[in-house]
Amino acid sequence: MGGVRIVDSMMIFHKMEERTLGAALQFYCGEEQRQPHRALADAEAAGRVLEAQLKKYPHLLCEVDFLAEFSTVILPPDWEGKLEWGLDGEAYFRFGKHKGKSVRAAFLEEPSYYYWMMKKDFLLSTKEFITRIFYSLYSHKKPVP
Repeated sequence: MGGVRIVDSMMIFHKMEERTLGAALQFYCGEEQRQPHRALADAEAAGRVLEAQLKKYPHLLCEVDFLAEFSTVILPPDWEGKLEWGLDGEAYFRFGKHKGKSVRAAFLEEPSYYYWMMKKDFLLSTKEFITRIFYSLYSHKKPVP
């Protein structure tokens, strides 16, 4: 993406608006935080915020497993978006002839695909990620490109 500049309005929002428990309590509950940074008071405030969130967003299920998964931030395997996480925790290709196949399976089937990717114009983060997978498969032997 050489020369391309990206403006992320969500990042501006996060940098400009206070992202604290007190701000969440004010936004969701219309309350001031009474004893900030006191463990019990913070826990109670977080509980009130969660209750208010469940009321405000009816599509959120009031179930621990659902809320734990919903509130977990999962970073993509690479910044380029060439890979994605599968439900099995493996990284999968989102492009090319191995689209939909796990990186591990593709490299086991066709080790030369790794070498092809390393010669192409992929971001360093993508190359570093696939290199870790490749060498986890072939650290004891080196396949011929």
